[in-house]
Parts: sequence; structure tokens; C-alpha cells
Amino acid sequence: MSITVKLINGTSKEVSVPDFNVSVADLKKLTADVIEIPADEQRVVLRGKVLKDADILTACGMESGCVVHIVKSKKKTTEAEAPKPTTAPPPAQAPSVPASTPSAEANPYAALSGWGNAGATNNAAPNINPGGFGGMPQMDMQQTMQMMQDPFTQQMMQEISRNPELLRQMMQMNPQTANMPPEMMQMAMQMMQNPQMMQMMMGMANGGAAPGAGAGGFGAGMGNNAQSGGFPPFNPAAFAPPPPQGNPREIYREQLQQLREMGFPNEDANIAALQQSQGNLSFAIERLFSA
Repeated sequence: MSITVKLINGTSKEVSVPDFNVSVADLKKLTADVIEIPADEQRVVLRGKVLKDADILTACGMESGCVVHIVKSKKKTTEAEAPKPTTAPPPAQAPSVPASTPSAEANPYAALSGWGNAGATNNAAPNINPGGFGGMPQMDMQQTMQMMQDPFTQQMMQEISRNPELLRQMMQMNPQTANMPPEMMQMAMQMMQNPQMMQMMMGMANGGAAPGAGAGGFGAGMGNNAQSGGFPPFNPAAFAPPPPQGNPREIYREQLQQLREMGFPNEDANIAALQQSQGNLSFAIERLFSA
């Protein structure tokens, strides 16, 4: 007896299942070596439903010859593993965060794709804008903080911190950033690989403030420039590409087909998830699961 396991990269694997009167957790152990995904990072999807570890295969309707999809989910992290900001404690009174704007809710990537507006009118270096890829909206610090606190955005940043190459892949999938100069791509990759940068980003995601002048070494000199209307404060999410232009049904044709095969029939919801994730199928599935 066996089942066919389909992965999001398009490959299929045959997995032998001696007994279907076992739990999903047991199935994950059987598939771990075959698909090379640790059991604790697997999400088993059958007909659009995520199966729980305690579920029994026969009770879920799984039988020999059926097809299941397994998605690699982010590994659960403990509080001790969370990045700890090196900056001074934030003020007792945290600034209020305005309600989400429709555009921000629709696409957290696009909302995070600009530099802050602080000092924009008196920018001493208006032509030097490594974050301005053209056509990208600008955000003030409150909007940036709001988006950094979005759970989906936090997950994206955590994945990029573990795998900076993911940022390159997302940019290359987008026609607006695929032809970005190599030096700009390299700058983005270096920033994402900088531990202090990631600490600052995750500190913002957890409600902290961005480091000011001299904080942690990395932010030295940045605060004075921002306050004096010089170079705007660095927005690490400025390198998130804008959504691709065109018919999303054509742009995401292959991903939509895979989602339909996985049991997600709502095409509008699938398109929205793919747009929010810049076509990254793993992130889109996570978005659909959390909807």
C-alpha cells in the first residue's frame, strides 16, 4: 500500500504506508526521509484540509493510491530563539499605530516597499535612493512599524533571515525588479545577511523602535541625518518588490493550478494570496491557512 506525495516544486514521491490505521504524525515520520522534509516541518494537506498530527488516516479518508500534498512550514521557534534587540529599552509610552489602510492590508509587501517620508522635502541627496526602484509607494515610520508587526510580514522576514537567497528569487520573479542592477541586488543581499540589520528589523516587528544614532554600531549617524532632513532613515523592507503588473491569472497560472490540485477551489482567494506573497507558493499557502 502506498500514497503519492506531491510537493510544491512539482515533484511527486511514492511513499509506502503499511497501515492506514495510524496517525498523521506517524505518516510524517514515514515521509520524512523520502521527501527530505523533517516531520516537525511538514504540513499534510488532503483535499484542501490541513490534517492534524492526532488525526487517523482512515478517519480522514486516506487510502492506498490517494494523493496528498505536503508543504514545508517554518519550524516552530521558542522564545529563547527569538532575536533580541540590542538597542535601549523603548519609551514607556509606545506610539499608537493607526488602523490598517486598505492598500496595506491588500499587500504588505508593496506597503513595505518604500523609504520613509521623513525628510523627503529637504532630502540633501534626492538622487541617491537605493530603495527607490521606481513606482514604489513611500511610507512613514508608523506605516512601516504597522506592516512590520503584521504576522505574515514577520514570517516573511524570518524566512529571509534564514535564507537570504529567497529575496533574490522573489526579485527575479518580478519583472519590475528582475533587471535591477547587480550592485543593487548585491546590496540588498548583504543587508539581509547582516545580523545587526535582522535584529533591527525583528525589533521593529516586535514593537520596538529602530536604532538611532550610535545604537548597536549599525545605526551610527543615521538618526542625525533623518532628523536633519538629510538621507531618510533606512527601511530594510524597501527591497521587497512591488506586485507584478498584468493579468494575475496569467502571471500565476502554474501556482493557481497547483493550489487547485491541493484542494483550494476559491480562485479569488488564491490570487489574493499569491499577490501578497509575490508568487511564492509556500507563503501563499500559509496565507490561505491563516485566512
